Amino acid sequence: MMHRKNRAWRMMAVAALAGACVAVAAFNRKEARAAFAAEADHVRTGSEKAIPMVEFLLGDRHVIGRLLGETDQALRVETAAGGAIGYPKEKITGLKRYSIPTSAYYEKAGDRYRESAWESENATPLFIKARRAYQKALEAAHTDEARAHVNVKLQDLAQDQQEWRQDALRRKEMKKAEYEIDLARLQKQLAEEKLTTIRRQEQALRHIQSVVNSLERDMRRVLLDVENLQRHCEEIDDDVDDLQRLRRASVSRYELTDLKNSQRRLEARVRRLEDAVSAGEG
Repeated sequence: MMHRKNRAWRMMAVAALAGACVAVAAFNRKEARAAFAAEADHVRTGSEKAIPMVEFLLGDRHVIGRLLGETDQALRVETAAGGAIGYPKEKITGLKRYSIPTSAYYEKAGDRYRESAWESENATPLFIKARRAYQKALEAAHTDEARAHVNVKLQDLAQDQQEWRQDALRRKEMKKAEYEIDLARLQKQLAEEKLTTIRRQEQALRHIQSVVNSLERDMRRVLLDVENLQRHCEEIDDDVDDLQRLRRASVSRYELTDLKNSQRRLEARVRRLEDAVSAGEG
């Protein structure tokens, strides 16, 4: 029985403590919002309204921007990049709240866009954003001095944009000239390589022609040798024919010799007769 009573007392104490914590947290939020509103009212000058700003750490990242909305769980912040992002309060540390005049806020935004434009390859959208921001600052400015200050920045922005266009045109012309130089260098390299290839081909053709000429000379010599061989073969054939004919006529050769000897003897007798006739007449 006593155990149940102690348990009931503990539950009542925990509930009371939780209620007190909730009340304190609600009171702190109300106090913070009241202080934040009072600070915004304090920043207002004349008819110019103030823009609430927050600054905090999200892990190792430093975040600063315009407070667009707030819940018990998160802050909705517009950063310098222009995007609206919700940040959980449980991950935020070192939260600082303050307000700046509307004209100052848009003037700083215009300054950021203007500085970023010089570092961008496509600066036209950033110049447009800078001009719109300066125009909003001009509309929010409540004194002639502030409006004159913003007008000077608008004039400087126009001059910067003109200079950027001229610089971009120069860069474009330089890139075009560099491209043409690279193209000419490449064309020259290709022409040299082509010329080298043609020269190598000419050398190869000359070598081939020399080989062909040498082959033709060798062919002519071979043809002459063949003709000589054919002639020798024909002569050998003739010699063989003669030899065969001589072999066939070997028997009649002796008869021819006898006839020649008989002819010589007969001629000798005729000469003796003639000599005798000549001597008788004398």
